[in-house]
Order: sequence, then C-alpha cells, then structure tokens
Amino acid sequence: MSDTSHRGKVVFLAATNRPDLMDSAMKRAGRFDKKIPFFPPDTDAEREAIFKALLTKYGIVYEIKDFTQACQITDGYSGADLEAIIIKAVEISRDSHRETVTDIDLTLAAKSILPSAAEDVAFMTDLALKECNDITLVPSKYLDRVKALRTDQHDPEIAPCPSSLIGSIDSPFSSHHPLQGGAIPYAKEQRIDPTPRSRPRHHQEPRPDRDHTADPNRNHSPDPPADDRSRYRREQN
Repeated sequence: MSDTSHRGKVVFLAATNRPDLMDSAMKRAGRFDKKIPFFPPDTDAEREAIFKALLTKYGIVYEIKDFTQACQITDGYSGADLEAIIIKAVEISRDSHRETVTDIDLTLAAKSILPSAAEDVAFMTDLALKECNDITLVPSKYLDRVKALRTDQHDPEIAPCPSSLIGSIDSPFSSHHPLQGGAIPYAKEQRIDPTPRSRPRHHQEPRPDRDHTADPNRNHSPDPPADDRSRYRREQN
C-alpha cells in the first residue's frame, strides 16, 4: 500500500462504521486517499432507489406500483433498516402463499420493522463527517455540522493535561525537567528515615546457650567491643 509505484494499478477498498477504532497509521495520508462518508437516506427518492436495488439484489419478484407510502413510513430509517423491511415483506408474502411481493406486503413490513436508535445513527454520522478528508464529498446540508465538529476542541473523553506538567513532559531543556535539576511538579514528598539500616559495629547477636531472662538481677548491658573487652573486665571487678 505504501509503494507509490502501485498508484493507478492497485485499488484498495475498505469499509467500516467505526473509523475511530482503527489504527491511526491506516488513516494517515498515503494509505486511503479518499475517505467517502455514507449517510442514511433522507428523501423519499433515495429510499425508493434503495428498495428497488435490494429487490433486484435478492432476485425478488415484486409487483409494487407505488413506493410512496412505504417511503413516507420509513423516514429516518437507515439502509440496513430498509433491507430488513424487504426481508420482512418477503416473509409476509410467503405466509400468504404468494411468491410475489406487493405494495401491501411492503407497507405492512415497513410498519412492522422498528428503526435503529437515533442516537447511534447520529453518532456514526458524526464519525463519518470527522473522518472525511475531502469536503467536496460531503452533501451541502452537512457542511455546517462539519465546521462545528472541526472547530470544537473540547473532547469530554480526554482529560486536558495540566499546564504545569507541559514543561516536564515535552522538553528535556525545561527548568522542570529532572535532568536540569528543577523541581518536578506534583512530586510526592518522601520522608527520610534517620535510623541507619546497618547495625552498629558493637552489636552482637545473643548466644543461644545464654539465657538473659533467667536471672532478673543479671546485668543486661550490651557486650563491649572486642578491643575494649579487657578494660571492661577490670572495671567490673
């Protein structure tokens, strides 16, 4: 895909309804040159064209003279919803022991199938508008929405980085960077224990053959250092 010698010779096509979950390396310039948004049908003519395309796709025999009523009922439906209506219309006709789909079958099917959640459709429409990289591919009625999405800098899912942390994160030459000896923002205060971790030189472990707790009158003073042992004995005597 990144080999420019393939341009005009190999065509890569991909489709997704969640472009926000794709790896950004697949969406940068030089990968998919044209990001074409697809929107739900919003006119009766578009819905009628989709109905006819689906009937032809599945090879369904139909005798539908007027799609107007079904198109009016399905205002706000997505393309997938319209496909579900066609499948339901075929079921209705077969339940009536007919192989031909009629206007009544299509109308009953349109009244039976519920549309997708409006919140999901609006969310995916915004995703398509955000990912589109060619404004000429966006219908005129969505241009204001594109402008609003591109200029909105507040993303509720991403917490802003505190300004006091920018210096220590972005540049090693900042005064707040550890290499420069500056103070690190939000550094936790650590208490230093003045007690030495190593034992004193004169400390000796008690010998197991001597029980210092047997005689309460026994002097429990610690053993002196080895070099002062003789002087210590004289003073005791």
